[in-house]
Amino acid sequence: MNLNPQGEGDMAPKSLSGLDLVLGSFHSSLRRIDDQTERYLAALRNPHIQILAHPRGRIYNFRLGLKADWPRVFAERRSSIKHWRSIVIQTDRTLI
Repeated sequence: MNLNPQGEGDMAPKSLSGLDLVLGSFHSSLRRIDDQTERYLAALRNPHIQILAHPRGRIYNFRLGLKADWPRVFAERRSSIKHWRSIVIQTDRTLI
């Protein structure tokens, strides 16, 4: 599901209620240079998503990705989950 800069999804919660798993990801405003920590925290607090997909939005040699206070972002998520998983499908993308 696409997440806007405020961390809100572009699908109705009713549409998501029957799904086992919902990935949320940012697909806009990915070239911002200011700190995006609050954006990430809002996304992590969204009760309708279980996975934040390609969190930095970085593409090697093309787009730098978003800046955030990563220890704070990870601490927020760590406080509410039991397991971490990282799956990298595109080799030209990196998480951090």
